[in-house]
Amino acid sequence: MSRVLIEQPNGKVMLWSSIIDAPIAFDMTLDDYIEFKMEEARQEAIETFNNYKRNSDYLFDLLFCYNMDYEERDELYKKLLSIGHKKEDIRDIIFGQLPERSIENEI
Repeated sequence: MSRVLIEQPNGKVMLWSSIIDAPIAFDMTLDDYIEFKMEEARQEAIETFNNYKRNSDYLFDLLFCYNMDYEERDELYKKLLSIGHKKEDIRDIIFGQLPERSIENEI
């Protein structure tokens, strides 16, 4: 456990970090804590968005573990990339067309 909420005598809470053995924030109300956690989530989302994106070729490579020939894989790849331009349910495209995964490709 790296963080603990400790109730202060005034009824508010302090956020204590066991990693740095020091408080991170004082006199927090529930709303303050929610805002603090939302900002943490926002920063994590920005970091993930900026640092973990892959180009579209990565999607094509992911499809190699399925038992499809090149043409089938290419067709599915193009459908998946065009989803944002259509009002299609992605589950129909993915679960309706993917064959079973090939175990030998994963070994």
